[in-house]
Amino acid sequence: MNTDELTELWFGHCAFHAGEYRKAISIYERMLIRKNCPPEVNVYIACCFFFLGLCAEAKQYAEKGPKSALQNRLLLHLAYRLKDEKQLLVNRNNLQSTAEDQLSLAAMHYLNSHYQEAIDIYKKILANKKNFIALNVYLALCYYKLDYYDVSLEMLQLYLNENPDSAIAINLRACNHYKLYNGKTATKELQKLKNVKVSTFTYVKDLISHNTVVFYDGNAALQVFPPLMDTLPEARLNLIIFYLKRDTITGRQAMASSYFLNNQFDEVLVYLDSIKTYFHDDDTFNFNIGQALLACGNSLKAETSLLLVVDEELRLKPAYFLSLARAYIQNGKSDLAWEMYGKVKNCDDSFQLLSIIANDCYRVYLFDCFFFQKKRKKDLNKIYSHITIGDYLYSAKSFDSMEITEPNPEYWEGKRGAIIGVFKLVVEQKAPLDHLREAMILLERSTHPQVEYIANIIRKYIRRSNLNCDF
Repeated sequence: MNTDELTELWFGHCAFHAGEYRKAISIYERMLIRKNCPPEVNVYIACCFFFLGLCAEAKQYAEKGPKSALQNRLLLHLAYRLKDEKQLLVNRNNLQSTAEDQLSLAAMHYLNSHYQEAIDIYKKILANKKNFIALNVYLALCYYKLDYYDVSLEMLQLYLNENPDSAIAINLRACNHYKLYNGKTATKELQKLKNVKVSTFTYVKDLISHNTVVFYDGNAALQVFPPLMDTLPEARLNLIIFYLKRDTITGRQAMASSYFLNNQFDEVLVYLDSIKTYFHDDDTFNFNIGQALLACGNSLKAETSLLLVVDEELRLKPAYFLSLARAYIQNGKSDLAWEMYGKVKNCDDSFQLLSIIANDCYRVYLFDCFFFQKKRKKDLNKIYSHITIGDYLYSAKSFDSMEITEPNPEYWEGKRGAIIGVFKLVVEQKAPLDHLREAMILLERSTHPQVEYIANIIRKYIRRSNLNCDF
């Protein structure tokens, strides 16, 4: 590498550390078009894209670079951002005992709210590298997250003694003061940043703007929080809190979302029912309330709400068609669930739909039989009018399709049970012979040794009962 190339590398390095990521990218890309450019420049560009929040581009460049500790650390963080659990595990297992790798491991712990594990790593590194005083800020942030605000302030002071103009440290100290005292005290702390040369990093400016709104109890929240939601996770949470304090429609939606994520669907319905008059034609609302109704056992209303969804893109989402299939089955419309499978069988999640039809159809009928036993005889005629006579047949069809796609003894056992269920219904005159004819075709597709035995029993009954059937 000649002197000019080395100088350009340093220019790129300086631009990166000054937060001028676009400038650094342009420098590195100029280098890439030249012959004999070091391949690790691809990784440097990837780092720039990562800090710009452009993870797909970052991954593309990172994978072009040579394998190295830096590349592995970057791919680890990208896997976390892109929610790629398999790749995350691979990169995590490649981490070594170096300080840089351990810092990335600590970052993973922090991002997963494992603050004590992160603290242990930071303390271990700091014990061996006393000059890594910035680790005191990382420790302070972990203690802040653990609600140890006094300890957090002590850690911060160790760093501020050496770097009194640090925007990040001053901002964190203001947050501690907000928790320990009040917003007025915290705001005074943030005012100190006006007297120092604040970093040009956009992230720092956004953080200060965000916290100023928090300290002023939400003043200007609607102007400040929405643009920050993609860069600061806290902005979304604080916007929700802002809406909740004012009991707005958006606030009730936020509460419903919170309960939805915690699987408290009864509470979800309390909030969504209170605002549904405003969202009759809103596809997302109808989808969400449909899922909540289904989870609470109200399948009739769930089906009605889900069918109000007209957006084709939403209707093709697995969560939608799986929920609607379950509602159909619980409402005695297994044929519609099976028709739905025919429409989406080329979809990646069609096998999951088959599994739901197979198992839910089987269970619905069993539940009905148990339910009937609890009723008095005079109620039976009314109850039998609601029986779903086709459920076992659609269960058998689904298990058959699953068995063809992926031979598995469990699928054969499910199909066998469902076919015997169809036979039982025919014997009890609760299902037509056509259902048994279809079930026999499904049965004889299998090569299991029990097929002939089961088929012979069914045919023997047909002959003995003088039923007009040609199988």
